[in-house]
Amino acid sequence: MQSVISCWKVAVWVAGLVASIGVAVLGVFCFLSVLQLAMLSSKEKVVLKYSVVVISKVGIGLLAALLAIAAAGLFALQIDDRENNGYEITRGPAFYIQILVIVLNSALFVMSLYDMFFARREGGDPTTVSLPVEATTYGNPGFREQRTNGK
Repeated sequence: MQSVISCWKVAVWVAGLVASIGVAVLGVFCFLSVLQLAMLSSKEKVVLKYSVVVISKVGIGLLAALLAIAAAGLFALQIDDRENNGYEITRGPAFYIQILVIVLNSALFVMSLYDMFFARREGGDPTTVSLPVEATTYGNPGFREQRTNGK
């Protein structure tokens, strides 16, 4: 009986560790968002390439959502097994905040997916300079420059 209780205590400890890692991953997501906003406003590359930042945000957003789900799931396993514990653990505010974190991380992942799709379109990367296909004077064969004699 004692080994079962200690096993569940380890599950709760691992749930807390997974939740902490998820928050750290979310911090990296926020840092990448700041880099992306800097690139959008300055139209220049900042630290990383724009495509690398956008794709990294998708992967990190998915990882943060999965870690939040894993943390809530590990903790819920401990709560639902009341007859074998010997003590009672209830769902408090932190558990419901974790559920809210799952929803928010999932929304961030979906928004970063949309951002990746828009960045892959023509003109989606603000750090690339689009050059005109041909000069205007060559494109207009009837155009003649006015001759001046220095006046």
